[in-house]
Amino acid sequence: MENLYLIVGLGNPGKRYERTRHNAGFLAVDRLARRWSLAWATEARFDARSARGDREGCRVVLVQPRSEERRVGKECRSRW
Repeated sequence: MENLYLIVGLGNPGKRYERTRHNAGFLAVDRLARRWSLAWATEARFDARSARGDREGCRVVLVQPRSEERRVGKECRSRW
């Protein structure tokens, strides 16, 4: 069985929240993507951005959902 790690960075979409504490999760997964040299791609069917790659023998998926924070739990559970 393959190890898969799904890391979801929570935040709120839009310029208003771009560099605020409300987007700490977005900032964290952005930093991981840069550190691990992963490229972001738009996941239209999930209304999210994702970056995929392998780290130390494990598959890693970083996700930035584009819905508001309060709705992300349901979406992640049903879509990922």
